[in-house]
Amino acid sequence: MISIRLDQIESRYDEIQEELQNPEVSTNIQKVRELSKTARSLEKTVFKYREYKEINRQIAGLKDLLKENDPEIREMAET
Repeated sequence: MISIRLDQIESRYDEIQEELQNPEVSTNIQKVRELSKTARSLEKTVFKYREYKEINRQIAGLKDLLKENDPEIREMAET
C-alpha cells in the first residue's frame, strides 16, 4: 500500500534529520552534504504527506461530530 511506502520515506527523512544533529556527523562535511541532499529530495514528499495525514485527522474528527445528536455541533461540522 502507498501509505506504507510514504511512512517509510517519512521515517527515513526523520532519521536523516536526527543524523544531521549528531555532532560526530556535523564534522564530516561529505556526510553532511550527502544527508542534506537526500533530505532535500524527500522533503517535499514528506511535507505533503504530513499535510495529507493532518487533513485526514480533521476529516475523521468532523465525521465524529456529524454523529453527535446535538444539532448545533452537527451544523458546525457540516459547514
